[in-house]
Amino acid sequence: MRNVFILSLLCIIPIFLQGCGFTPIYATNNYNQGTSAEMAQIEIASIPEKSGLDLRNELMDRLYRSGKPSNPKYRLVITPITEIKAGLGIAKDASVTRSQLRQRATFTLINLEANKTVLTRGVSAVTSYNVLDSHFTTLVSETEARKNGVIELAGQIVLQLDLYFSSEQRQKQSLKADKK
Repeated sequence: MRNVFILSLLCIIPIFLQGCGFTPIYATNNYNQGTSAEMAQIEIASIPEKSGLDLRNELMDRLYRSGKPSNPKYRLVITPITEIKAGLGIAKDASVTRSQLRQRATFTLINLEANKTVLTRGVSAVTSYNVLDSHFTTLVSETEARKNGVIELAGQIVLQLDLYFSSEQRQKQSLKADKK
């Protein structure tokens, strides 16, 4: 009897969560319809260096579902990605066996209509890779760690943009409710 109660409770809870407007914030590409439309209106400025190009391409894949905006409302400006490498695993002969790669960038969202900065945030990613005897395999590992860091940075930027636009929508809805 107790198991039936728990099972029925587990079946009912998602219905109540859906009814209250719950959406998982970390779900892949699960943006609010309003924020998705706003984020599609962001022009992404060029970012210097290879990692910057990779970050820009990752952001374009996530934000432009139906092509680049012809008349963007916002511009996203991202500083060059700074990288810091540090040795983590040290062998008895003082050689490094594992390295950590820290990547950081700061982004600024500019409202083009008002020519005003509306959001500035810093994002960072930490990845690590093995340092092997073969220089080539170490280079491949480092490149893959750098790529994974860029994907993490893009995810954090999109998450921050989604939170910003969700907050703006709630404020607009609150103002409309107050006027009535």
